[in-house]
Amino acid sequence: MNKETLLKLIILFSFLGILVSAYLVYLHYRPFDSSNPAICDFNNLFNCSTVNQSPYSTLFSIPVSLFGVLSFFVVITLSFILLKNNMRFRKLLLLILIFNMVFSLYLLLILIFMIKAVCIFCLILDTIILLSLIIYLFYLKMNIQDPINEREKSIEDALKRQKRKKIKNWSIFGVIILIILALIIVKVVNNANYIDPGTPKPILGNPDAKVILIEFGDLQCPACSLSHPEVKQIIKDYSDKIKYEFHHFPLVNIHKYAYKASQAAECANDQGKFYEYIDIAYSNQKSLSTNSLKKYALSLNLDTISFNNCLDSGAKKDEINRDLNEALSLRLKGTPTFLVNGKEVQRQIGLSLYESLQKVIESELK
Repeated sequence: MNKETLLKLIILFSFLGILVSAYLVYLHYRPFDSSNPAICDFNNLFNCSTVNQSPYSTLFSIPVSLFGVLSFFVVITLSFILLKNNMRFRKLLLLILIFNMVFSLYLLLILIFMIKAVCIFCLILDTIILLSLIIYLFYLKMNIQDPINEREKSIEDALKRQKRKKIKNWSIFGVIILIILALIIVKVVNNANYIDPGTPKPILGNPDAKVILIEFGDLQCPACSLSHPEVKQIIKDYSDKIKYEFHHFPLVNIHKYAYKASQAAECANDQGKFYEYIDIAYSNQKSLSTNSLKKYALSLNLDTISFNNCLDSGAKKDEINRDLNEALSLRLKGTPTFLVNGKEVQRQIGLSLYESLQKVIESELK
């Protein structure tokens, strides 16, 4: 296999990378609809939608997959230049491929440790990036093994160059390993800032009730805020007959503060103020920045040092992701969604939300 073929393989892989990345960009901007899942949504573990719903799917408010499209385009452009025997950009292409590999490993760690779900197309992109780097290293090796040109005085000079190249390659992989270890250490240190006590999900009403009402809500969702008073009233009126739980379903593609607000509510839960925090978040939906979330904790007389450590460390991400995965597995279409004994409650025409819930609850109580 000659050098030109190797470059053509890189171009082919990169073109495939553009197609896969473009599809992921489409998934990111496509309105979430559980009745029409992505072709890569297989189960709770292998689920592209879970990854695309996570806050890690963007960088500077731009989809990470869009950066992938641009990166693969640059690789194709530089590969075509090298095919024309213009060697000026040889090192630049190597640096870009190495950067892509390092960033790909970083995202893989995010999938494993933070999101705890796998995007099949993301793994395909990781494979494309790895193969492209390996192929390009072979390309560089073939350049070294080419006949020694007139400027090289002896075979010994060529061997020295080859040895230096090997040292350089090993150094590159060493740097990659160090970066991976550094990322792992950063995760451990961040989590060490707050020890999660594992506070159970709080309930309202009768914990032994045979009727269980579960709400999947988004703290930045206007419809959730509007329905909140009716939900509180139904809980009050049936306090001894139903068990109520709030589950998080932050729609991060359209509500960029919802995921962090959900974490804040769980941090408040560690201090026994979950539903009080939910009330404040719904009342202040236009101001859910991190600083605002911390101010609300102060207004509830929470231990703000503990609360801020909890929020900043991301200690509650796993808990939010569990609720999010549950919502996706149930193929819920949006927020708010209410389940009574596992069955979704549809708001009936001509009835308020309170009346719709009341009708189903009364039926289950018989």
